[in-house]
Amino acid sequence: MARKKNTFIHKPVYPGGATAMQAFLKENLRYPEAAKQNRTEGSVRVEYSLNQRGKVIKAVATKGPKDGCREEAVRLVKLLEFVIPKDYKMSVRYHQHLSINFNLPKLKPKITTKQQITYNIVGAPKEERPESPRQGSDYGYTISW
Repeated sequence: MARKKNTFIHKPVYPGGATAMQAFLKENLRYPEAAKQNRTEGSVRVEYSLNQRGKVIKAVATKGPKDGCREEAVRLVKLLEFVIPKDYKMSVRYHQHLSINFNLPKLKPKITTKQQITYNIVGAPKEERPESPRQGSDYGYTISW
């Protein structure tokens, strides 16, 4: 026989689920200029509290890189709004945490010049060459990359 859960307090949910929340964060993330200049990357952990209407009332960055990344993560979390299921007319505050990743795009090296090495090998002058069937032959090759 299946047992019924005794919990009557339901967790808040972001509309659209976790994938919608990740898309929202990715769309609204503004990489801080100081972090770009210093090539700072990492994950910021933000702990936040929700009121009974699903709005973030307090957000604090506890771990992660500095250079403006923590402030940007707190700003993003304060933009989030959750849906709270009805909890028997109770006023409940929720405490959750979220990790926001700051990753710079990978730089691709650009090759601006084509390098080339040319070798030409020329036989000995005609008066010094021994008599052979290949008399007076020259050859060369080029290496490019």
